[in-house]
Amino acid sequence: MRISRETAMQPCSLALNSLRALWLMTLLIFAGAAVAAGPAAEKKAAKFEIDYMTGMISHHQMAVHMGTMCVQKAEHEELRAMCDQIIAAQTAEIATLMGWLQAWYGSGVEPKMSGKDQREMEKLEALSGAEFEIEFMKSMIRHHFTAIVVSSECLLDADHPALIAMCQDIITAQAAEIRQLRNWLCEWYGICSYRARSEEIREETRTRRPE
Repeated sequence: MRISRETAMQPCSLALNSLRALWLMTLLIFAGAAVAAGPAAEKKAAKFEIDYMTGMISHHQMAVHMGTMCVQKAEHEELRAMCDQIIAAQTAEIATLMGWLQAWYGSGVEPKMSGKDQREMEKLEALSGAEFEIEFMKSMIRHHFTAIVVSSECLLDADHPALIAMCQDIITAQAAEIRQLRNWLCEWYGICSYRARSEEIREETRTRRPE
């Protein structure tokens, strides 16, 4: 039986099969990237690219875990739809980054969660209803801010045009999602002035940069 395009592209199916999809996409990306480019010409740019991609892979994986929990637990359909989009977009970007790391630098990486990430996931797991949605949206705002800060550095310090373009896409997409999450916090829960504290962003950013 032929599977329809709509069925194949359903985000929920992607979430449930994210590991297999990630592996398949990594193979496809690697096949294309292997002949596209070698390492950055300068050692400083090469180190930045390796560190950025390694850190962002784990950062995105955390967002995928959070998004999967959101799909299961959030009450508002609009929020669940955004979480499906986060899962799909960041799973695809993980695969692309893994492919570039291998093709350009012969390097692999295993996505991992820090102790802080694990504690945050445990906190979200213990919540439900409105409490879950509020904490999830605040956490994702902080998470996105961190990606924007590090990706802004990528625009200046990376060498490969494809990576620079992805960094710009991350900034654009996640800034828009931050605006939407803030709107929902205000509209649904009367929390109209939430901002991720600068010290939270500094700490998050520091832990995302490999030494």
